[in-house]
Amino acid sequence: MKTKNRRHSIGGVIAGLLLFALGCSDGVLPTQPPELPPSLSKPLCKSFTAVPSEVERGGAATLAWEVELADKVEIAAGGDNPFRYETTEQFRGETPVSNIQETTVFILTAFNSSIVAVEEGAQEGEEEAAEGMHLALSKAEEEEGEGEEGEPGASTPAVQSCQATVRVTVRESAQALAIQQFYAEDDEVEAGSETKLHWTVVPDEAQVSIASSAGDQPVVVPCDAESTEQALDEGEVSESYPASGCASVTPTEETAYTLTATFGNETETQTITVYMIEEPEEPEEPVIPVAQVDCSEIQVTAPAAPVFSGEEVKINWNISGMTASNITSVRLVDNKTREVLKTVETGGENGDDTTMAARSGLELEFVTAAGEAPCSKGAGIVVASLTKEGTTPTKAVKVVKDPASATDVYIGLDHGGFNEGKISYYHSVSGVTQFNFFDPFKAFDDFTGALTVNFMNDDIGTFPVNAATKGSDGTLFVATTGVILYKKPEGDWTALTSMLLWGDEGQEGTHASCFGKEQTGRRSRTRDDIVSMSQFCDLEVAGDKLYAATDKGLFWLDDVNGFIDGEGAWQGLENNPTDTHVVNDVLIVGSDVYAATSIGVFKNGTPILDGVYANSVAVVSDTVVVGGSEGVYVNGERKLEGNIYSVAIDPYDPRTIYAAGAGGFYVSRDGGESFTQVAIDGLEGEARSVAVLYSTDPREEEAEYRVYLATESGIYKADLQDVVMGEVTGAAEPAEVPEEEEVEEPGEETETPEADDEFHGEGSAGQS
Repeated sequence: MKTKNRRHSIGGVIAGLLLFALGCSDGVLPTQPPELPPSLSKPLCKSFTAVPSEVERGGAATLAWEVELADKVEIAAGGDNPFRYETTEQFRGETPVSNIQETTVFILTAFNSSIVAVEEGAQEGEEEAAEGMHLALSKAEEEEGEGEEGEPGASTPAVQSCQATVRVTVRESAQALAIQQFYAEDDEVEAGSETKLHWTVVPDEAQVSIASSAGDQPVVVPCDAESTEQALDEGEVSESYPASGCASVTPTEETAYTLTATFGNETETQTITVYMIEEPEEPEEPVIPVAQVDCSEIQVTAPAAPVFSGEEVKINWNISGMTASNITSVRLVDNKTREVLKTVETGGENGDDTTMAARSGLELEFVTAAGEAPCSKGAGIVVASLTKEGTTPTKAVKVVKDPASATDVYIGLDHGGFNEGKISYYHSVSGVTQFNFFDPFKAFDDFTGALTVNFMNDDIGTFPVNAATKGSDGTLFVATTGVILYKKPEGDWTALTSMLLWGDEGQEGTHASCFGKEQTGRRSRTRDDIVSMSQFCDLEVAGDKLYAATDKGLFWLDDVNGFIDGEGAWQGLENNPTDTHVVNDVLIVGSDVYAATSIGVFKNGTPILDGVYANSVAVVSDTVVVGGSEGVYVNGERKLEGNIYSVAIDPYDPRTIYAAGAGGFYVSRDGGESFTQVAIDGLEGEARSVAVLYSTDPREEEAEYRVYLATESGIYKADLQDVVMGEVTGAAEPAEVPEEEEVEEPGEETETPEADDEFHGEGSAGQS
């Protein structure tokens, strides 16, 4: 194998410059072996909570726990809410509980059991070096270690445990304001003839008024009055009416009567019309009285998570009891203008649904055979908008959640060229930072010192920031074509590693690179001539580890700070199934390592989706969503066609999946069974990356719940938490992004809390 200064670069021999392919050898991505406890200890149940602790019937809560000295956690409940959850990896975490029908006590039990420790000797593997182009990745020479024979240890089987409980209380809902009925005994009368209006409003404490389009005031009368004369003698004119009652009217022209009911901050209205009989008509078929409609028997459901304006959403309704047979159609109207947007014939069926573009203020009117709408229900759709951050035209290529902060993201930018050796990234708090990467790159070691501006400008030509992330100690890592750079909180930008490609005389440097793109190069003029550079497609920080996804495979450092100090070496150079293949995305979920590659998706080195060009992977519980060159895959089944660069799962509603691709931005609200393309004002070109920023239940005032979208026409953001809290009816005004300016020596980065070094296990969620 030929190497170039292996102290500072990844070494490997690639036979065949154009494809740089060695073929995939067996191996697994590293996972940390569990440490065996020296003795069995009783576990400690530190906390066990439910948020919220009081819900409406059928509501949901989130259980959260923290235990120590345990190797297994179980949570269970019985009664009308049977529930069971267990994990052997997640000892500080949370899990949702839905459809809570009665007050329930949840019991958490943490166990600690003895185990048998077996230490296996390491087995060395050899790989035959191929001739041709050489690849270098820093920092130290590989050292082959001798495997040691370990003697199995034994411990006496035993179990220690602790328990904690938490109660979730179900409260009964208060009766909502509703106009149960409002009708005229005769909806057609001769001019000057009397008829009687009937109405029922709940609750009894509601305030009721009735207005006439002709200006006459209805007279309150007993509902059981047998004659007009008796009714008028016993009645009275009033500006307010009881919650249930009758009133006498004597219209002389076609007149509309509008009943307005108010209770607290709620208002409901309903209008009926009394027509004039011009001439005797044939008797009409009897009409079902509105009085036989019970509005409480109607339920309307829509997506729980906020939706985007213009997104196609499904609205469902269910009608029970006698009301089902009396409702013949449903009108979808604007609750302000009363414009009828759509009408659906029900045919007396109990339930149905319809699909339409999401909008604020959508209301459903349930219409009887008489043409009256005694019941109306709000659709309950929460509508948000994706708005552009600032005015910079720079295209954005990758959104990465800041691992050191639950409230921030980094977004890599692309200037579309060498840009005089400067690259940029965007941070959700500090805005755009631009710095010179070329000088620390050239100063890295001897062979990078041979790089020239002409080579970077003319032959390489593209330097997107595909990754920007932060370690738990505040060290910022940024990756672009050919180099990873880092910056300590008090330091300057320094090159961590480089990936230069050499070729024998006459070989071409152009090769397949990240996200299906092509990295250009030049023809080798002499033997061992630098002809191109590999791109870094993604970075992932996990405790002390740093994973680097490149267009030549997945590599990692077990201790990145030790490597910076001159200790350790890059891993993954041998026995790596991703070797020489493009790795577009790396995702850490608990102790599991997922890699989205040009030949499929791997979990801990084992393929879980073969033969697919994968750009991105997101995981929640047992659901694995993959974005690839041919579409979106949910647990291995393709659900959407098209070139998809990035996918994300909404933690607030895991049935909501977001996808960014060459065709734009897509959303699924049913776990991937169907997708809708969302139109975004000002979006031109491809949508490259999407991420959901979610800190806690968005109904909490301090919550963070946002969607970020990186596109070729800029950065878009939707503040979903504001919409859920009802503070606004759309997205908040976009924050102004500072104009890009050269930063010779960037100041200290914003301090963030240290990230938790402990991996999350079963039940945790990951997205990239």
